[in-house]
Amino acid sequence: MSNYFDEMYGYLIKPDNYIAAKKIRDLLPSIETRLIQDFWEKFKVKFSQGVDEKWSYKIETWPENKGFTLLLSKPLWKDIAIGFDTNSNYDFVYGINLGVKSKFSGEKIRMIEEKYKEKLLTITPENKWWLCFNDVPFKNDYIFDSMEKFLTILPASRETKMLEIYSLLKRYAIEVEGICDEINTDCRKTNPE
Repeated sequence: MSNYFDEMYGYLIKPDNYIAAKKIRDLLPSIETRLIQDFWEKFKVKFSQGVDEKWSYKIETWPENKGFTLLLSKPLWKDIAIGFDTNSNYDFVYGINLGVKSKFSGEKIRMIEEKYKEKLLTITPENKWWLCFNDVPFKNDYIFDSMEKFLTILPASRETKMLEIYSLLKRYAIEVEGICDEINTDCRKTNPE
């Protein structure tokens, strides 16, 4: 046995220490869930302070699955947004969200797919919300499921992780903004209000 183990054993066999360790172990899953929720709530505030004025946005946090959905759009866009989403399957995806895809005719969806197939991510015809989406690169870095990853979202160190995610979201939004402008313009021509 290691010296560390022997020291911990000696420490934990004292009744008060043993009881405290058991209570901490039992609380840890709830503490970790709250830490993740708190991180995304703080990210939401941070994001709202840094977003460019040309964008409108909606951010929803999901306490039960420890994630968030962020939709970025422009005031003139109709039924289209640049989206980022985490969910209970530990996915972290980004793409073009059409609200409810059924608002677009099958023909309109096929036209969009054909026109932008070289520029867009994988087209997802089976998904009713997303025109296209893909996993965020290195998405496992944003799945807080280990001590090392939890250390990155503790209050004393979370700023770095928030800036990393913010930069990632901003980079993708810049990448597809023009495509979304074109899709919106095309849709307004064929379906004026």
